[in-house]
Amino acid sequence: MTILRLQQAGIRTMRNHTGNKRVQLGNALGTTVKLFTSAVLMLYAFSGSSAHMMVAQGGTLNFVDNDVFMVLSLPTSAFKLQDTDGNSALSLAEFNSQRQLVSEMIKQRVQLSDESGALLLEGLMLSPEVDHDSDPEHVSQVVALGKFRYRESSERLNFSNDLFGDDHGEKEFKMSARRKPNKIEQLFVLVPDGSSQELLVELLDK
Repeated sequence: MTILRLQQAGIRTMRNHTGNKRVQLGNALGTTVKLFTSAVLMLYAFSGSSAHMMVAQGGTLNFVDNDVFMVLSLPTSAFKLQDTDGNSALSLAEFNSQRQLVSEMIKQRVQLSDESGALLLEGLMLSPEVDHDSDPEHVSQVVALGKFRYRESSERLNFSNDLFGDDHGEKEFKMSARRKPNKIEQLFVLVPDGSSQELLVELLDK
């Protein structure tokens, strides 16, 4: 109802202006509505997987209609980022200066695929997490949140991730894939020798 009122208000405002101002206002309003709708969907899908509550090397794939919302905790050592101050620890400033590189590596090496190939990872957001136990200035994990959308024609999905860290404890990812309304859940583990997993057909809700 709120979105409908926004659209109606936008139409009335456009009628009271002329030329390019009407077009610009209409485009801006349309973008705002789309962003608002996307934000509501993202909050709903991620509500059960708070980034700050995600365990290290843990991940979830939440299926909502044809969307798959991903929350994944990755070790920063997997990205081989530059330690510019030479203190053998990755600071928040160092992470932020190389954030674009981290995003690109995740899009290349964390994938959801169907029979036609890799699906696009949309709306990727990164949340760097510091090591509260040993060094509060050291960014040890980065939580990645994003969304995949699979095709109506998709018959099988495969999830893969080969961003493993340097330490022994960073060589394993514990994952869950679920579709809540159908009470379907698949648990699996990814390791360097087995970094991909075919997902249950039932998750696609065909």
